[in-house]
Amino acid sequence: MEVSLYIHIPFCKSKCHYCDFFSISKAAKLIPEYIDALAQEIKIYSEKYNFKIKTIYIGGGTPSILNPENIKSIILNVREYFYLKSDLEFTIEANPESINADFLETIVNCGINRLSIGVQTFNDKLLKFAGRLASQKIIDEKLNLIKKIKFKNWSADLIYGLPYQKLKDFENDLKKLISYNPFHISLYSLTIENGTKFFSLYERKKEIFPSDDEIADMYLLANEYLEKNNYHRYEISNFAKKSFECKHNLAYWNQENYLGLGPSAVSTIQNIRWKNVPDVNGYIKNLKNKKVPILEKTKLTKKEKIQEFIMLQLRLRKGLNLDLLKQKYKIDLFKIRNQEIKKFIEAELLKIKGKNLFLTLKGIMISNSIISELI
Repeated sequence: MEVSLYIHIPFCKSKCHYCDFFSISKAAKLIPEYIDALAQEIKIYSEKYNFKIKTIYIGGGTPSILNPENIKSIILNVREYFYLKSDLEFTIEANPESINADFLETIVNCGINRLSIGVQTFNDKLLKFAGRLASQKIIDEKLNLIKKIKFKNWSADLIYGLPYQKLKDFENDLKKLISYNPFHISLYSLTIENGTKFFSLYERKKEIFPSDDEIADMYLLANEYLEKNNYHRYEISNFAKKSFECKHNLAYWNQENYLGLGPSAVSTIQNIRWKNVPDVNGYIKNLKNKKVPILEKTKLTKKEKIQEFIMLQLRLRKGLNLDLLKQKYKIDLFKIRNQEIKKFIEAELLKIKGKNLFLTLKGIMISNSIISELI
């Protein structure tokens, strides 16, 4: 069975003010035990399933804070226990302040062929306000280092909608990033998540955050600017040069099988979905006792699978193939949602080309409400 593999590294030097992913700071002493636990989880799944790994994504947290020996150890275990396809896409995330020549040399020598860098913004004031550890100077230095070694495939993230961020600030970020010529760019609209520092700030000072209209203007500007510079939008938030789309993320959007390792990681194999415990100590303890550290496991219903398929496919630029939906799930969406689809097409929020139903740029602005009516 072909699967995509996600490995979670839950360690950070500090928590960004917008982040609600599971991560912990000031816990470096746990890293050796964590690497051992990860090796045990890899071994358990290798004995349970005959997986062929088509993509690997090491995310976090901040994977780049691991030392070279930790990274080598993880990859050696993956290679020992899993069959890796020859055309494997192998990504690791990194933050600029923790990138150095040793890190880049290690990942290249270990066979990692894709790097994803959390730039977020080049604006020093915004970086500080967001709780980022890098400065524009550090980001420039590290992107130049990546350019110098001619890394064959790398991506960078930008955030828009930050407090005090103006359209011109975001335009400057886009221009600056394009000058480094990455192969892939991910754009994330700031979401205010409960439990983050930005959540409490938003409750106190909503006026310092860009309005919905300003955020929409940022997205439209990015879409136009990136397309002009040969970055093709293939998903709502993702742009790539030709043939550099992220295969790992496409596996999620195409509803393929994936295995998640590490605390809080999610897996979906066929109709079964499970989530690991969101606790590093609990994760380590379970695996020391050779138990899978699963918090919850559910069997997805046909209805859930259909709703998820429609939602994920509509995020893609190519949209939802109505014939494929009918073939997979025996559902004629045009028949059961005829009025809704016609309404959205007339409002220029959806378009249909051949058998594909897809969001227009105008539709992307309110994609959540459109998708919720269709599912």
